[in-house]
Amino acid sequence: VEGAPPAFFNFAAGRASVEATAAREPVMTVRLSAADWERLVTGQVAGGFLDGGGRSGFGKSRLDRLTPLRGTVRFCLTGLASGGDWSVDIGLNGPPEEPKATISMPAEVAAEIQAGKLNPQMAFMQGKVKMQGDAGLVMQFGMAM
Repeated sequence: VEGAPPAFFNFAAGRASVEATAAREPVMTVRLSAADWERLVTGQVAGGFLDGGGRSGFGKSRLDRLTPLRGTVRFCLTGLASGGDWSVDIGLNGPPEEPKATISMPAEVAAEIQAGKLNPQMAFMQGKVKMQGDAGLVMQFGMAM
């Protein structure tokens, strides 16, 4: 997204626009550093990380499932192929806040999950995905996505 932050994706009448103000209270707020945004848009982060992993995008039914959730979840990917780590905070239905939960995993594990080669719950049970904080929020977020 070009321009001064913040930028809002507003959806109305089947069209999306990027604007300096939100048309209504945002359902989801994505917050990341400029360097991590660059890593995302240049393909250094597993494809599909914010779009549901190749499944249908953020349509009305997915947004409806996210609407009752409140809180911020931080995702951390370690060991990017290009070097370093990457993180993003996803805030749900409210002003951005400190994360209530953090999910961390190696970048290659995230890529396997996105490709459908690894079940997220199995990855967690095998210790490939780590979680700290509000497990209830993480489970609700996972089911909504």
